[in-house]
Amino acid sequence: MSTELKDLHLADLYERAASAGVPGYRMLRREELIVRLERKGSGIVDDEADTDELAVIEEAKSDEAGKAKSDQAEKAKPDQPQKAKPDQADKDDQSSDEQVTTDVSGVLEITRQRYGFLRLSGLEPEPGDVYVSAAQVRRCELRSGDEVSGPAREPKRGERHRALVHVDQVNGHEPLSVERIDFDALAPVVPERRVDLGEDAGVLVRAVDLLAPLAFGQRVLVRAASRSGRTTLLRSLARLVAGNETASVVVLLIDESPEEAAAWRENVPGRVCDRNF
Repeated sequence: MSTELKDLHLADLYERAASAGVPGYRMLRREELIVRLERKGSGIVDDEADTDELAVIEEAKSDEAGKAKSDQAEKAKPDQPQKAKPDQADKDDQSSDEQVTTDVSGVLEITRQRYGFLRLSGLEPEPGDVYVSAAQVRRCELRSGDEVSGPAREPKRGERHRALVHVDQVNGHEPLSVERIDFDALAPVVPERRVDLGEDAGVLVRAVDLLAPLAFGQRVLVRAASRSGRTTLLRSLARLVAGNETASVVVLLIDESPEEAAAWRENVPGRVCDRNF
C-alpha cells in the first residue's frame, strides 16, 4: 500500500478517485479506495470488473431494502396499514451523495505540511476552523493570509474539523482569475492620507504625531528602552486609531506574558492576537 495515499486525508482521496474515474468511490472503504487508486496509477484498467463489483453492491443493497420492507409489511395489520420507514442503507447512500454544506469565509493559514485551516473567528486556532487540503492549496495557488470562501462539509468519522469542499473565491475573486504579484515585487508608494487621531490624544501621542505624522500605509519602528513608556504609547496609538471610522486595528503580540495580553484586550477595542513560539 502506498505510503503517500495512506497518509492522505479522506477528502483528498475522494478528489483523486473522482479525477481517476473510480466508479462508486464513495461506497468503498478507505483500504479498498487506496487499492483502486494504486491500480489506476499503475495503469491497470479493469473498468468491467469495477462495473460488475459496483452492480453487485447495488444489488445487495436493493435486496436488503426489499427484505426490510417485506418484514415491515408482514408485521403491519391489514386493517391498520403502517407507513414503512426508509431503509438505513438508503439513508447512507443519500448522505454520501448529497453532503450538507455551509458557506464559510475566513483567513487561510498554511502549515508546514502544506495543508491549511480557515480561521473564521480571528487569527488564533479555534475548534470551528475549516480544514483546507494541500491539493486545494496547490491547485488554487493559495497563500497564507488569503481570504478564502467556499462550502464546508461536516467532519466525518475520525475527523476533528470541517473540510472545505471547493474554493469559490480568493480575496473576493474567482480562483486564478486575477494575476497575483508577490509582495516583495510591489513598488512602494509614499503615504499621503494622514491618520486623524482626534482631540483626545495625550501629550506623548500628540508629540509623536507632530514630530513624525502618522499616515495610512506607513511603517513605523518604535525603539525604546525598557520601562520608558513604549507599551503605553503603542496602546494609546492603537486605541486612537481604532476610533477612526476609516481604519480597523489588528494587534499581534509575540511571546508576550498573559498579563500583557489581557491588558491589551481590555484597553484596545480591536482584534488582539497572541502567539507564543
